[in-house]
Amino acid sequence: MNLRTLFGALTPPTVPKNRQRSRRENLKAAITLSASGNVLLQTGRYKTDGDISRAKKKLSSF
Repeated sequence: MNLRTLFGALTPPTVPKNRQRSRRENLKAAITLSASGNVLLQTGRYKTDGDISRAKKKLSSF
């Protein structure tokens, strides 16, 4: 057992600072793994409903 393994077992896991970002990364990973046939989904180039509604609000504020 090396020192890195021992130290890693004794320290608590780090908590992500931005939970929404972590959720998005998890969602992207799940979609890219389960997508078949659609290249845009496989590469992670897509817009969610939340992204579209935020874009609409941003455009309507001008």
